[in-house]
Parts: sequence; structure tokens; C-alpha cells
Amino acid sequence: MRKTLADARKTGDYRQLRKMVSEFGDAVDRLGAGPAMAIFKRVESAEDLALLASKAKIAPAEAYTLSSINGINSLQNISTTGAKQGKLIKRVKLASRQQKLFGKALGLIPLVWLLGVFSLSMLLIFYEIARGRKQSVT
Repeated sequence: MRKTLADARKTGDYRQLRKMVSEFGDAVDRLGAGPAMAIFKRVESAEDLALLASKAKIAPAEAYTLSSINGINSLQNISTTGAKQGKLIKRVKLASRQQKLFGKALGLIPLVWLLGVFSLSMLLIFYEIARGRKQSVT
């Protein structure tokens, strides 16, 4: 994107830059501000932005899910034909479910570790208390 800006400054031809700004606006309008900002982190060139804007017009939800999981280049699979669209939607739903389950599983791991440390700590406390009672005080 910086290359497009530098080229526009050098040549004085701002058509490519205007096109890029227009594509940026289209993508934000179709996806929404939050999802668009999350995806724009993955956009590396003007071509990526053009691909994102064009595919967000066809299927915004699928474009967001695919690009957040696999990157911008995976958007090439989105088309307007029915057969491809049906397969794509199934893949997107499956990937979305897998991503949610994976996130939930990762969210549970620290809780399990915390419970394990807590259990070991309680066992050590009970052991020390029981050991202290066995010793006689003279």
C-alpha cells in the first residue's frame, strides 16, 4: 500500500490511490468496521485489498471467516455460482465451528491448571496440618 502512495506522489497519477480508498470503503461498508479492521491486518498489497473488496460484495460473512482463518488469498474460492457457493458455505461453517471449539478448549486449559495447582496446595496444607498433629509438643 505504501508503494501505491509513493507511486502516486512520484507520477502525480492518483487514480490507483483513489481506487484503493474506494475499495477500502467498500470493504468496511460490507463487513462492518470491527471485522474489517481485524482483516485489514492481513492485507499486504493493493491487490489483496481489491480481492477483499470484491469478495465482500458477494459474501461478506464468508469473506470475513475465510480471511480470518486462512488469509486473504483464500478468498479466491468465493464465487457467485451456486455449486461453488454451497460447498464454500459448508466449509466456512465447519471452519467456524472448529475455530470456536479450539478457542474454548484453549480457554479451559488455564482453568484446569489453576484447579490442579489449587488441589495440590490444599493437599500439602492438609498434609502439614496432619503431620503437625502427630508430633507431640513437649
